[in-house]
Amino acid sequence: MPMGEPFHGHIFIRGHYGDSRCHKDYRSMNTTEELMMDISFDECGMRRRRQTNPRGLSVSSTLIVSFHPTFITHEDRAYQIECFYMEESRVVQSNVNVSPLQATEMVLQPDLPACKYSVFADGPDGSEIASLNLGDLMYHSWSCSYHKGDFYCMQIHTCTADDGQGTMQTIVDRNGCTSDETIFPQIEYSGDLTAGALSKAFKFADHSNVFFQCQIALSLKEEHESGKCPVSSSSCFLIILFLNYSLITYYYFFFLIK
Repeated sequence: MPMGEPFHGHIFIRGHYGDSRCHKDYRSMNTTEELMMDISFDECGMRRRRQTNPRGLSVSSTLIVSFHPTFITHEDRAYQIECFYMEESRVVQSNVNVSPLQATEMVLQPDLPACKYSVFADGPDGSEIASLNLGDLMYHSWSCSYHKGDFYCMQIHTCTADDGQGTMQTIVDRNGCTSDETIFPQIEYSGDLTAGALSKAFKFADHSNVFFQCQIALSLKEEHESGKCPVSSSSCFLIILFLNYSLITYYYFFFLIK
């Protein structure tokens, strides 16, 4: 991060000011050069999530740049930082073959559906939100789109809520079932690739930030015995076999609840 004037403040990861591994003190350095700080993946509450399209690991957190040597002021800056490490798998082979004609292998890798996780005020027709008051209605919406045909089924499972400081609570289990319907209702499926749930805003004690994360499992419709997606809008059902051949990706949402 380049600086144009002498810097006498601090840079630190939000919520970890007191941890020397997550905080760098520039009060005695008087630097006008770039601000730098090394952070380990497994320290400072770094948030990690796996992605499948593209495949890789995303690591993110919030970095605070505090210009005053002692106090937090309105001139300070907060930056959402994210590093994405793409994974790549290659097949390397060497063949020695004497033949009149050698066949060339051709493999087609189709695109996966594009999925998103959004939250709206009051219901599915409300405005998209990122901040709300305790007890307000919030509609969680999951949807995937695929332009090449009606091939895929979608299942929402393994949803968690956490405060960003290490406290995490499962709200939807690996079978797609809600753990506590007084906090979060059963997910309703309105189509093969659309689902939603209407809940009231809640938060953790002494914390206003709530991070929601869910896994979206995709499977081929033709793999199911009936040729239809095994989802129900009225009941929770077992999907252990469904997950055995699914493509799983993680989607998360951040809220400020007042």
